[in-house]
Amino acid sequence: MPDPPPDRQAPNPRQVRATRISISLPPELHDQLQVLSAQQQRSLSNLCALLLTEAVQRTKA
Repeated sequence: MPDPPPDRQAPNPRQVRATRISISLPPELHDQLQVLSAQQQRSLSNLCALLLTEAVQRTKA
């Protein structure tokens, strides 16, 4: 059976979806995240996405 047309390809399971989430953080926590993101050379949003992903994975275990 031939592959479906490109506009009907199955989604890549490793593909990420851009999602905008707005949260309010205490200044101390924001500062800690800023330091950690600089140490890991990640953007603050990337670090938060990583931490959130890890937290969700732990709840599944």
